[in-house]
Amino acid sequence: MNIKKMALKTVGIILAGGLALAAQAALAVHPTPPVITSLANAVAYIGTPFDYTITATNSPTRYSASGLVGNLTVNAQTGAFSGSPTAVGSAYITLYAANAGGTGSKELHVLFSRPPAPVISSAASAKGTAGRAFSYAINASNNPTSYGATGLPAGLSVNTNSGLISGTPTSLGVSTVTLHAVNAGGTGLLALALTVVPPTPVITSPASAKGTTGSAFSCAIAASNNPTSYGAAGLPTGLTVNTKTGLLSGTPTNVGVSTVTLTAVNVGGTGSLALLLTVYPSSPVVTSASSASGAAGKAFSYAITATNNPTNFGAAGLPAGLSVNAQTGLISGTPAAAGVSTATVSATNAGGAGSLAILLTVYPSSPVVTSALSATGKAGSAFSYAITASNSPTHYSAAGLPAGLSVNAQTGLISGTPAAAGVLTVTVSAANTGGTGSAALSLNISPSLPERAPLTQTGINFPDLNMWRLASDWDALNKASYGIVGMKVYEWNSDQTIINKVVANFKQNLAAATARQMIIVGYTFGVGGVTGAAQADTTLALFPVGANLGHILVLDLESNPSGASMTTAQAEDFVTEVHNKTGRYPFLYTSKSNARYSGLLANCPRWIADYTSTPPQGATLWQYTDGPLGMAPNTFPGVGSCDINKTMITYGELRQMAGL
Repeated sequence: MNIKKMALKTVGIILAGGLALAAQAALAVHPTPPVITSLANAVAYIGTPFDYTITATNSPTRYSASGLVGNLTVNAQTGAFSGSPTAVGSAYITLYAANAGGTGSKELHVLFSRPPAPVISSAASAKGTAGRAFSYAINASNNPTSYGATGLPAGLSVNTNSGLISGTPTSLGVSTVTLHAVNAGGTGLLALALTVVPPTPVITSPASAKGTTGSAFSCAIAASNNPTSYGAAGLPTGLTVNTKTGLLSGTPTNVGVSTVTLTAVNVGGTGSLALLLTVYPSSPVVTSASSASGAAGKAFSYAITATNNPTNFGAAGLPAGLSVNAQTGLISGTPAAAGVSTATVSATNAGGAGSLAILLTVYPSSPVVTSALSATGKAGSAFSYAITASNSPTHYSAAGLPAGLSVNAQTGLISGTPAAAGVLTVTVSAANTGGTGSAALSLNISPSLPERAPLTQTGINFPDLNMWRLASDWDALNKASYGIVGMKVYEWNSDQTIINKVVANFKQNLAAATARQMIIVGYTFGVGGVTGAAQADTTLALFPVGANLGHILVLDLESNPSGASMTTAQAEDFVTEVHNKTGRYPFLYTSKSNARYSGLLANCPRWIADYTSTPPQGATLWQYTDGPLGMAPNTFPGVGSCDINKTMITYGELRQMAGL
């Protein structure tokens, strides 16, 4: 505190009892009065608040002024002036600053004049968007007291107090707006180029699209707010964009997924959209055949083929028994029944599906000939043989038939009267829509053996040509025997030379007897050590037995002087094999003592050797002499001394046993 003057005095006081006190007393002294330090000259602008504050030393506690003009006032606490002059001129105003020590004063000379005109400092251009809120502030120096704007586009207005231009423009275009900032000193102007643009385009077309390789693609960019140009970045190979229309077009070449940035532009800006563009492969085109065929009951296979790398296959309408492999396209299986089906086959990939209608014909299985593969006939006699086959044949044929025979193509019956003897191989066939089945038929046409004796005659003598015997005069033999002769067919022997000789003699005798249309009684000597069936098969291969052949087969069942004898079991095996293959039981050649057999062998007619004069009981044929032994006659024309036999049945019965 600035204290103008302070004095201290000491006062002495004597109290009762002689105590003396000294006290110091302070005497109050006031501070030094303020000294005004603010400028003595100032300028005030008309209409502008007067910016002046009284300042002074020594901490004034109150301010004031006299000689104020117009609406000027002074704040008593701060010394700040407020108000503004209203007219041009000048005035002398006395300023005061007071404290407890007194009051200081000073004369202020104030010149009242007009202020400088405002200078607008805000931007000379602005941009707004039609339909959207707009705001622009007029900024200016020198304390404008009001603002204005002429030439504003529709929808905008100016606040004359704050200078804020606001609103929502409704029309597009560029406007030249004159801005005003006003104070008492004048008006500041600025030409504002105000551009109202449309809103930025908004792309409204879908955010995804798909195309196919090798096929034309088209997709239009659609957007609001009247775009003036379009763009597309990241298009797959083969596609382009029309920048004027926004049409994406072309023919994509590669499969894949692309993220394409679409743009639509107007003067208001650019709108964009990420388009997910998927290019699929072209749909498959089925290239496999439009028809296929198979046979019922037989394996079937058909492969679906297609272009453009199918990933899946299908087939609808397949007949029973067939199915399709979805991964490979193979249709396979065994069709159960014949018929015609229209099946739809398909091939699929990511781009779609291709299909094809195929005509699928299932034929019946080819016939299999089931009739016997051997047949016999007799020259000059009616013949009949039916071709039979499985799987319902619709046509029959036979190639290689002898003269006199023909086949009925509808029934398969071969019939007629063969003109000549012979052994032929005839190809018989049975056909249906599924194919043809064929088999080789062995056809043995024997000569028509003449009847040489009355059919009721018995006791006919005939010779037996054993393993070493050959006839010297076949014609004499034939005449004397009424066309009957016996001969050995085969004999098992450890010496192959003997076997070869027996077979050679037999073939020579067989040829001579066959040429003379004779009934032939052929026999084979049964032995042990070889199965009965094997012995029967060897004999039948040399000497077949069947209808119209005139052959009678005989098993010579005697003791074997040079090896093991045939057992009863082997004999039964021999008989069974012959019966199974010919439908006939062979004769048994044996001695009188062995002439009675039971079981299977009881079915066999007997050829009994008994060199007495009494015919053996149960004999069908009786060998009554071997030449040296037995009754006369013991020689035979064309042969000489030999085994001679007598028929114990009628000539007609013998012919039947020979298949005649």
